[in-house]
Amino acid sequence: TWIHSIAACANTDLVASGSGNGFINLYRVNPDQQDASDRIRPMCTIPRVEGYVNGLAFNSDATVLVAAVGQEPRLGKWDRNKSAKNALFCQRLQFED
Repeated sequence: TWIHSIAACANTDLVASGSGNGFINLYRVNPDQQDASDRIRPMCTIPRVEGYVNGLAFNSDATVLVAAVGQEPRLGKWDRNKSAKNALFCQRLQFED
């Protein structure tokens, strides 16, 4: 499915992407890696939310991720998920070092 939103947490290596199927994926990014396939490492997938993940934002210390979820894609009305509700989804994050 298409990626509808992306967010990077300032001063960290953490990036999130949100898609039209309701999944949010977290990644660790290391641009210094020699091999391109090692620069972005998948960390985890946040369980599916109902709707299009149209926006993402981290709080300043990367302990909360907020997702804007809607019935329609943010940049067009070519599709609609009638069972979804336009809402904010907040996920508390906890990482082990």
